[in-house]
Amino acid sequence: LKLDQIVPAGYVAPVIKDCTLNNVDQATIGSETTSFNGGFAGRIEGGILQNIKVTQDTNLEVKGNRFVGGFAGSIANTEVKGLLTKLDVDVMEAIFSQAAVTGVNVDGNGTISVSSVNKTNGDEETAARYTGGFSGYIASSYVIDCSIKNLGTVSSAGDYTGGFTGYTSPGASITLNEEYTGETKVTLLDDVFGLLKKILAGEHSEKQALLSLVGISPAYIYGCEASGKTGAKITGNNYVGGFAGRADGTQFGTSSPKQLAELDPIKDGKVSYTGKGAKCQVGNISLVQGTEGYSGGFIGYAAPASMAGILDSTLVGVANVVSVKIDGAVIQGSTDGLTVKNT
Repeated sequence: LKLDQIVPAGYVAPVIKDCTLNNVDQATIGSETTSFNGGFAGRIEGGILQNIKVTQDTNLEVKGNRFVGGFAGSIANTEVKGLLTKLDVDVMEAIFSQAAVTGVNVDGNGTISVSSVNKTNGDEETAARYTGGFSGYIASSYVIDCSIKNLGTVSSAGDYTGGFTGYTSPGASITLNEEYTGETKVTLLDDVFGLLKKILAGEHSEKQALLSLVGISPAYIYGCEASGKTGAKITGNNYVGGFAGRADGTQFGTSSPKQLAELDPIKDGKVSYTGKGAKCQVGNISLVQGTEGYSGGFIGYAAPASMAGILDSTLVGVANVVSVKIDGAVIQGSTDGLTVKNT
């Protein structure tokens, strides 16, 4: 890959719209030896998913080792460097490499429980991680007006466990790399680092579009809900939250038309969605419990995402640190209350 060939051409984001999934006819999806398991999709990379309804009237468990969720194992941006041509600002702005998931509802008379366990292969053990009621992991994507309202339990033998998502961060491959991709590989950011430095050090007005393309952009979660059927329990090791186990630079907001109109993919016409005016919320949760540290009713651990740390401070400036933003969150326990603790 040449450094002056960083912009994809001919990439078309997949679109899934207006779908229903009724009553998965099995008790379990996934196994303790597999990763990227979800009630609807195992792994979502890029693309647009809109207006999807999942109904489950019998109890269902989604389980795995890492990246496990009631709707999706993970929702993340994609890398499209296999389609690269020449640097062209107009083409760059036309690319949408992040995922946008809007208007997804998971509900029903049955409960959906999500669990992750450690995987043993001979003398080698892979610790369980990234477990969420809706999605195990959300990276550099837009998740708006999505809900799971029939949670049973969300449990993990390891870290990053949440009622809605276990961990949410900037781009997947640059944040987790081998842990997410399954191999040590050169990312798109690595490939274009030299040219990226030149662009970011200059006066280009399209810096944010380029940063998003290589995965240096936070996740946006607006108007989403994680609710238990009869007092859900969220349990894990480190980083356990009623809504999110850990959030790095994530923006949590209300799905009002005014706020959504400020989001790049909607403002630029890449995604069409007006919003329901809902707040992010946790409902009918009875217990949030960690065994070591960082447990919270909404987020277990919130931290800024340093874009300067991903690149270097001379490129993006010390000010380019994205703090977690929470606008109008709601936390509601079960009829017996809500307990948050570490044991």
